[in-house]
Amino acid sequence: MKSKVTFLAVFAFFLAAGGFWWRRGDADSNNVGVISGRPSSSSTENKTIRPPRPERDVAAISGRRSSHETPSAPLASPVHAMAASGDSATAEVVINGARHRLVPNQLGEFQRVYVETGGSVDVTVRYAGAKPGEKVIAAMQDGGTLNGKGIAEQFTVDSSGNIAFSAETRDEGGIHRVLLTKGADRKTLDIWGGPESPLKAEIQ
Repeated sequence: MKSKVTFLAVFAFFLAAGGFWWRRGDADSNNVGVISGRPSSSSTENKTIRPPRPERDVAAISGRRSSHETPSAPLASPVHAMAASGDSATAEVVINGARHRLVPNQLGEFQRVYVETGGSVDVTVRYAGAKPGEKVIAAMQDGGTLNGKGIAEQFTVDSSGNIAFSAETRDEGGIHRVLLTKGADRKTLDIWGGPESPLKAEIQ
């Protein structure tokens, strides 16, 4: 009887010790994931880890603009900007007694006019909104003379907003451009002396 009791006591001792070591081993396996930064197999089972989606992908899918994107401003057309900065003006030319009214395009260029070789054109340019006393510089770009004096001359705007001059072409004819400068504004008169360019006639 005494030996049986002793056997049961020893058996109970080993059973208790085995349970203790089993619980400690399970706790150590869980702690390995925490210390090493790797999740234990039990915590990741049947789970899929997805990286966070970039904000630009969210914006592309939802159609909403990302807070990091800066909306682009519409680009201004250089032609419109040039036209808006120029002064409004018209020109009246007299060729062989006939008067012609010219209006510049968006680049400040007046229509071309034709005179005989070595001929002259009487020009009056009216600047809308110009103040009397403002200065305008006229300059021949391709030869010829202004008022029979030289290739450039400064004019003063009169009380009607006008300047007037005569542009004489060269004896050899061809293109004669007159550049008009009033402050930051530029206008160009286009005068052709003699018959039209032979090249233009061949193209037609």
